[in-house]
Amino acid sequence: MTPNPRPTPTHTGKPNPTGNPSTPAPEPSVSHSGGYTPAPTGGPKGPDGDLAHTGSDTPIGLISGIAATLAAAGGALVWWMRRRNAAQG
Repeated sequence: MTPNPRPTPTHTGKPNPTGNPSTPAPEPSVSHSGGYTPAPTGGPKGPDGDLAHTGSDTPIGLISGIAATLAAAGGALVWWMRRRNAAQG
């Protein structure tokens, strides 16, 4: 008998593919997900039909109102200081 000229295959360290698993993978639990909540079902829109709220809840109107009030107060103080200095000098 002649020896086989080809080497025998060795294990590559990768698992052999066996097809589909016999049981589905377990769903991740909320306690191990770091606070991640999965997206609602129903496509890109949520179950109520609106898109997800991803913006900030900062009240832009309030901030703009405060900025306008501060600008008006600063202008009034500048006018008052100039008027006061002109009256003294």
